[in-house]
Amino acid sequence: QRARPPKSRDLCHGQMGSTSFWRHAAYDVGRVQGGIFLPAFSTSFHLSRAEGTHLPGHGAVWRDDHGPWQKSSSVGLEFTRYVTLGAGDLAVRNLMQEFAALKRRVVAALQTDLRQLTHAGVGMVIQSLLRQRPNFECVYVFVRARRRMRHCAPSWLGSRRGVVVVCQSASSQGPAHLLMDLLSLETSPGTFVFLCDDSHRYGSSLLKHLVSAADIFAGSAIGAVGYAFGSHGGPIPIVGLGFLLYRSFVDTSLQKMLSGPCRTEGEMALVAHLVNKGVRVRILGDAFGTRRLRRNVEPWHTRGDTLSTCRGHLLGLHPLLWVSKFPERCVLYVSVLEGTDDFLLGLTIRYAGLQTRKPDEVVLIAMNDNLLQKSVRGSRSLAIAELDIAGSIGKGTTVIRTQRGAEVEVPLSSWLAGIRDRTGVLVRLRSDYGPSRSFVLSVASVEPCPGGQCSVMPSLLKAFERELDPDTSLFFASAERLVNERVVAENLDCISACRPKCSSNSWCGQSATRSDGAIYDLTLRRVAGYRDHTPGQG
Repeated sequence: QRARPPKSRDLCHGQMGSTSFWRHAAYDVGRVQGGIFLPAFSTSFHLSRAEGTHLPGHGAVWRDDHGPWQKSSSVGLEFTRYVTLGAGDLAVRNLMQEFAALKRRVVAALQTDLRQLTHAGVGMVIQSLLRQRPNFECVYVFVRARRRMRHCAPSWLGSRRGVVVVCQSASSQGPAHLLMDLLSLETSPGTFVFLCDDSHRYGSSLLKHLVSAADIFAGSAIGAVGYAFGSHGGPIPIVGLGFLLYRSFVDTSLQKMLSGPCRTEGEMALVAHLVNKGVRVRILGDAFGTRRLRRNVEPWHTRGDTLSTCRGHLLGLHPLLWVSKFPERCVLYVSVLEGTDDFLLGLTIRYAGLQTRKPDEVVLIAMNDNLLQKSVRGSRSLAIAELDIAGSIGKGTTVIRTQRGAEVEVPLSSWLAGIRDRTGVLVRLRSDYGPSRSFVLSVASVEPCPGGQCSVMPSLLKAFERELDPDTSLFFASAERLVNERVVAENLDCISACRPKCSSNSWCGQSATRSDGAIYDLTLRRVAGYRDHTPGQG
């Protein structure tokens, strides 16, 4: 023991003919790397990172705390230039035609109350929505009443084709509360959700422009008009003028933002939720013919005190929110090991959440008839249930809970198989190694060996389909790699070491795959799945 360092693979021969060696000498070189040499976890190894916020690069960050509240900057000029140049560019025209041919699900959601339903204005709002292109699959109308009831709207509204009426309590006011009730109704991650209100008649080209902008600024949420606080406090879209986002951008952790003074400032709470997930908000700076129907709507610039109070509350929850560097989004794709049972599945999720650089989302890959591939019928209530993990490694508890906190007696693997290829669920992790943390957990189906020929391409294409922002980091790992609590942070440092001159095809990790076709260790950015093209230059 004195003659050989702890990580040595050399044999030690004793004077009496004995032979000694460290146990790890029998492992394949480089296979597990530093993971098998880990000491016991430190009790403070991730205390230096703010929960849910991960800033790229190094150096100081700063925040503009002087303001003032102002109209936000926009990407309207960039959007117009792209559309104008693209009109004469064959490659861009073909791309736009492909986008137009996609069978995408688009839904609208607005909130009103019984008093407003007595006026003709709501009918005009609905009519303007039904004229939009692409067509809405349905228009959700959330009606606030003094108490929840089965029928809360007049018959003329419920009988409109494409309109779905949802009854809410009177306390559920604002777009973020609306989204919380929408989560269980829409569970496809690729669904476009168009948020609006009952006070505007929408221009016929509004949705078309927002969808086009979502294709151009891939992976971003798109607003028509917005406001901001100083240099970094936004942009915050005016939801009443139209706001488009993917359903996958929202999860039940939004409820935490809707507390205290932010209960009535749903726009700001929603944007804070998106920013913490590394999702950018883009503002086009044009209402595209939208007109206000009611005069008693309070404009944003008259709510400065209320907005500032909510902003201060959110900064108290997330100290690194709205600073000079935008959070870097990282998604971890995990291939579970052969023979994994519910205990090992829970252990894999726990190790993923204990990474020093916590992933924004963890995606378990269902492949090769593993336990996540079994056929299970999902339910709406379990689609927005949460996973509560507590205690130490190997001895803690893993409990599925409904939104009301009730424990659900369902095997972990069966529940996760039921949300396969749907929107993710929230994991709340309370361990012995620092403050509690949360992250999104999803399950995605991948067939890595189509026709018997194993390849990394099916896994890459599935990740490219789920994540669209070019700057998003994608980390693929076999489950045993997560024993090293710094593996995500080290891989992100590796993929970022070339900045600011990184190639779009830069990657870190190992080129080898597991025998079953799963990627063992690979990190790259989503931009690797795009082809560079400048409109107007061939």
